[in-house]
Amino acid sequence: MDFYIKNLQRLQKRRDSGDESRQLLHDYLLEHLLPAIARELEKRKKTILSMEELYALASRDYRNMKSKLFGLAFPKYMGKSRLILGGISNDREWFDYAVSEQLIGQMNLMEQTAEGNFGLIHDNFTGYFADKWADNQKIWQQYHRKYVIKRAAIGVMVLFLIAGGGAAAFRIWGPSVRTISEADRKEIGNVTRSLNSNAGCWNGIMKAQYKILETADQENVYDNTPEGREALLNAIDSGEKKVTSYYNDFFRMPYSEGAGERSYNYLDTAVDIFPGLSKETLSRVYMEPDVQKTNVMLCMDYLKKALCEEDSEMFYADRDDRENLLKAYRQYLDGASEYYYLIYNEIYIGMDDEKTQADLKEQIVQTMSCFPPEGMKWSLGEKTETELKDLMLKVTETDDSDMKIAQLNMAKYRFPVREMEWPF
Repeated sequence: MDFYIKNLQRLQKRRDSGDESRQLLHDYLLEHLLPAIARELEKRKKTILSMEELYALASRDYRNMKSKLFGLAFPKYMGKSRLILGGISNDREWFDYAVSEQLIGQMNLMEQTAEGNFGLIHDNFTGYFADKWADNQKIWQQYHRKYVIKRAAIGVMVLFLIAGGGAAAFRIWGPSVRTISEADRKEIGNVTRSLNSNAGCWNGIMKAQYKILETADQENVYDNTPEGREALLNAIDSGEKKVTSYYNDFFRMPYSEGAGERSYNYLDTAVDIFPGLSKETLSRVYMEPDVQKTNVMLCMDYLKKALCEEDSEMFYADRDDRENLLKAYRQYLDGASEYYYLIYNEIYIGMDDEKTQADLKEQIVQTMSCFPPEGMKWSLGEKTETELKDLMLKVTETDDSDMKIAQLNMAKYRFPVREMEWPF
């Protein structure tokens, strides 16, 4: 496989001989974009991505390519985005050019299905390019650590020069060591508004689901009466409309208000200002409205078949089955809520500035009501990084984690778990 890809790269360089911009473009696609696509396929345990999923990835890639940190980690591309992008001015054009024209049309490494989904031309490419993604991540993380240490060292030197040893030591290990410029404060405001918009969209999607469960928690629903089935069907129809509305409203928000196209334009800004902040964690938060919209739409469609449509082969008439099926869905929603709150807490810790953390805390309390459904059990910043990691294992990773148990119970009652996206 390695020989095949390297040979393809050599042949492509020959075709692009004398055209530096085309050579850089095709190197970048093979070395960075295609590995990111393979990693996404591997992570989602899929062989294809929807247009929406691939567009979101291409949008992140477009911004990542132009970031200062990317150029520093991969010097070959430092200052070269203008050559790679040419006249491309936004992520939509990048998606069309990189995916449709190059990876599909020119290089024949991807294909689009009749249903409009996208996949690699050969499934065995996935593991190879996903390994390349992992290699890139190691380089990125090594650089990132150097960058954090360098910034910290500069901060120490400045403090000692300005304030002297004792005063500087207090500032270094005391409550706050960060001096943020007015320009950066404005950018941070965009980031926190963006996070708030994201949380509001996610919260609306999840609240619509809990509203369905509230309607379902009635004797006439459990007893499978015509009135119960009709009431639940109406609640699910209403939930589908609300989810679509929340999601579309979030998607349309302008950049100036801190959201827009999944808010990915703020990832680099946030990491530049807060080098201890994980770009991967930010990406996971920004992806959650996409993930949950996909998952809950699948589940709402299934709930109709399982609980409302008597002629469906999925239909359950037995009271215990109906009750346990709904209980399994509640387990999933509760686990998804805790998962989102945990990654939001990771961001809170990473944005290590007192004013920024206060803004985040104020906004999240105003916006959220599903962390978990009975309310937030602990406030932002209350848990240490170690405690958050332990909680994340309990929610997602161990065999008896909340979400894996929910997945097993949902599978027992024939929820479309294989089509859903899971954080493990």
